[in-house]
Amino acid sequence: MLNNAPTPSPDTDALRKSYDELPYDNLPRYTTHPDCLATAARLRGLEVPSVATARVLELGCSTGVNLIALAVAIPGGRYTGIDLSTAHIDSAVSLAKTLGLEQVNFAAADLRSLAGTLGEFDYIVCHGVYSHVPADVQEAILSICAHSLAPNGVACISYNTYPGWYLRGMIRDLLRWHVRDTPELAQQVARAREFMQVLARQAQPPGGWYAGALGDEARILADSLDSYIAHEHLDPVNEPLYLIEFVARARQHGLEYLGEALPEPQLCDLPGDLGAALAGLADDPLAQGQYLDCFLGRAFHRTLLCRADAAPRERTPLETVQSLLARARATPVSEQPRVREIVVENFRTADGYAASSTDPLIKAMLVALRRRAPGMLSFAALQNEVREMLAGAWPACYREDDPVPLAEALLRLHRGSLLSLHTLDIAFATEAGTTPRASPLAREQARTGARVTSLRHDTIELDATQRELLCLLDGTQDRRELLARCPWLSAELLEKTLGHMARHALLKQ
Repeated sequence: MLNNAPTPSPDTDALRKSYDELPYDNLPRYTTHPDCLATAARLRGLEVPSVATARVLELGCSTGVNLIALAVAIPGGRYTGIDLSTAHIDSAVSLAKTLGLEQVNFAAADLRSLAGTLGEFDYIVCHGVYSHVPADVQEAILSICAHSLAPNGVACISYNTYPGWYLRGMIRDLLRWHVRDTPELAQQVARAREFMQVLARQAQPPGGWYAGALGDEARILADSLDSYIAHEHLDPVNEPLYLIEFVARARQHGLEYLGEALPEPQLCDLPGDLGAALAGLADDPLAQGQYLDCFLGRAFHRTLLCRADAAPRERTPLETVQSLLARARATPVSEQPRVREIVVENFRTADGYAASSTDPLIKAMLVALRRRAPGMLSFAALQNEVREMLAGAWPACYREDDPVPLAEALLRLHRGSLLSLHTLDIAFATEAGTTPRASPLAREQARTGARVTSLRHDTIELDATQRELLCLLDGTQDRRELLARCPWLSAELLEKTLGHMARHALLKQ
């Protein structure tokens, strides 16, 4: 694999150098999780391979944490990661060896040498790479997907997109020009951060569109990691493109557009008369998606592809959700929500989504899921919970024995990000138990930093006390022993901290 690498180009050499110099911080991303891809594909009528035993390929795997987290949480799968940077791969191999993971493999290679050599995979992911590599590498990514995707497999490729990247691209050009004579990448990042804040403060006229665009980008970069700024704004290659252009390229390789990894609104979900406006402009889903990008100024896509000869089929809402699992995202604002009455109750998620409803069915679903959090409910179990909660007060507009309104509401709430749907229930401890045992990956990460990866593929920020405790949770020590080794912890704080870890899927069963 490594001996047949094509002749390096100046762009690929520069990319390799930048990643070796400042490795990308490889945080887990649920949008690359095979469960996310499988759920999105099933919602579009494609019967996909089981996530529990999936063969997963990641192109541009960075330091491997994304795949290693999958191997820890879903040990029945097989995972392969490829990256151009030898420094990235060395880090990935070292971490996998430390954790004793035999079902994950990594290799340093130029993607242009690999089409037709990798075998078959159920899920292929390529995050944060496509827009940052030369045209021949972009072609290689699609060629690998065409050669290696299983018959009913799904690929997810992310890329920067227009029209949103027109403004961001202007800012990128300004930053690259400002640091043009700065040799070291870390120094370039520091100067770019400083210049971005000066631009945002001094842009004229204050309150105008230009000042607004600079202010928005300055806020993003202020909270961004150095590696993000280096590789998103300062790398030599960044080629955004329109959704329809990307899909046209994929179709040349025998691949077909399936949709997006994250829930997408239907026309009926859009605010005001936006849905009617889109319907009047186009009746093809791809064209509607492109027009929606124009209205939203969207700058990034996570596009799902399948083989052109795969066969998604139309399903009713009930057929779609019967095999899926639901997990709470929204929490009722009221401590005692009035589910059975026709009164408004408000719900909010941790990441800012909000909704209100007077519908007892909607309220009962969200409350039932929250009561079972952090666990999941099957459709049948959720239906039973709702029936019990509304017994004797079932709304006249519904029939208690009709599951269709529940299925339709479930899909609508998923599209609105008020709950999440899944194909697989990841096993983790919802209670600490007698001798708590943390995820081995989270324990290893806690030794060196505050960000750790949960068994649900989330990034959790820990304070110093939580980090020190997490490092001790190897499953051999009870509370008495933990308190003896952590004299700064009271019994009450120990229980509170362990409960926090259990709720955030950091503890193994």
